[in-house]
Amino acid sequence: MISGLFMRSPNTPKDTEGSITENTRPPFIIFILGPPGAGKGTHSKRLRRDFHPLTHLSYGDVLRYHASIPASWVSIFPRRGGGVEGNPVLPAAEAVQLMRETIQAGVLRGQDMWITDGCPRSRAHVKAWAAAQMPRATCALYLHCDSEVLVRRISGRAGTSGRADDADDEKVRERVARNVAESEELLRACREADIPVVGVDADRDPDAVYADICRYFEVSLCVT
Repeated sequence: MISGLFMRSPNTPKDTEGSITENTRPPFIIFILGPPGAGKGTHSKRLRRDFHPLTHLSYGDVLRYHASIPASWVSIFPRRGGGVEGNPVLPAAEAVQLMRETIQAGVLRGQDMWITDGCPRSRAHVKAWAAAQMPRATCALYLHCDSEVLVRRISGRAGTSGRADDADDEKVRERVARNVAESEELLRACREADIPVVGVDADRDPDAVYADICRYFEVSLCVT
């Protein structure tokens, strides 16, 4: 039944429990990938504004929301850093489960266009996405940028990001280096899963970057 929800429009009647009619299609999903500071959140919000009814699904935002609910299953996982203030650290299967539950609920409300930001972020996430029978993403937009530029951007947003470690230059550099090092394996996993990867140079004027993202987004809409 659950996998059927991803294939059924909310206005399409079910033939039987767990089955769908032939005229339905899965929701449109694009991954937006890249290291912290590359502009994933900023450009996703602009896409949501310009491509109604696109839903921007930020893994970090969803994780923080559920972690703040004491009864949530997310809140039982250990917090980053071992304290009580950091985000829970979810294994890949559980991270995808959180995304699945969010998209599933949205599909039932009629939300059938999604851009996911923050998940997948590893080969394990890509494998868990497929294992959970999630709809395959139409493409993955990978925003890449010089590491020093990323560090400056993250440090510059430290006062508004809500992440205490954004103000710690050493931790920022470690985070950026780790993400960049892991990106090659993530992108390879996407390609192996038949998800086209589109590289976007994010070390430019934001409007120029967004123009490229819009062009790729529109092409993806046309091929679905």
